[in-house]
Amino acid sequence: MQDLLTIENIAKDYNGINVINDTSISVKPGEIIVSFGPNGAGKA
Repeated sequence: MQDLLTIENIAKDYNGINVINDTSISVKPGEIIVSFGPNGAGKA
């Protein structure tokens, strides 16, 4: 089954603080993924 979304080797920092480093994810049709964390953490 083909991926609906693929993200490979993403990295992000805010003001020199690394928050994501070399992270990959793929989402297939019918899968549900959740991003959780405190308010203001940048989940959107």
